[in-house]
Amino acid sequence: MTATKTAHRLDRAREPQGEKGERVMEDVDDRGPDPQHFRKVTIYKGRKKTITEKMPVEEADKLKANGFDFYWDLVRHEAKVRTRTSKVIPYLGDIKGLGPVKEALLHTLMRAPGFFWLHSEIGRANGNIDSLYVKDCVVAYVCRIRKAFGEDGKRPWFILTRTPFAVAWHPDRSYCLIERPDSNHAKSK
Repeated sequence: MTATKTAHRLDRAREPQGEKGERVMEDVDDRGPDPQHFRKVTIYKGRKKTITEKMPVEEADKLKANGFDFYWDLVRHEAKVRTRTSKVIPYLGDIKGLGPVKEALLHTLMRAPGFFWLHSEIGRANGNIDSLYVKDCVVAYVCRIRKAFGEDGKRPWFILTRTPFAVAWHPDRSYCLIERPDSNHAKSK
């Protein structure tokens, strides 16, 4: 008898059995908790970043949007931006004028607040988006994000730039990003 057959017989001997020796299937859910009941939450506040991979939905819902300069819930499709003048710009659905490419740029900047990304680094971080490799496109996208956030280039509040062209999330601006647990957007740099 081979070792495999012996191991199989031992496994069968450990299986639960009914009154007449028949195999009984146990109702075991080995998939773990339902991902629908959890959120991935990234909080950056006071120059400290914390990522909670599996926060219960009830806790994530209790996070106050007013406590952050930028609150972005990708599950409920809502965002709130607190401008320099403390005016709050609410967005339900997508952030007006951004779209998937500018959102990818924004996610990249939020990975490492205060870190200045060159356009080539942004392109590599988002390899499937060709326009993020082009400096002029990134400049235009930064202008669009600034407009959506109610700021201008003369007094940047969220998005910083420098020469030679590089762009960063302002390290003094707090944010809360809520995603599904299986999301790959907010990987740490």
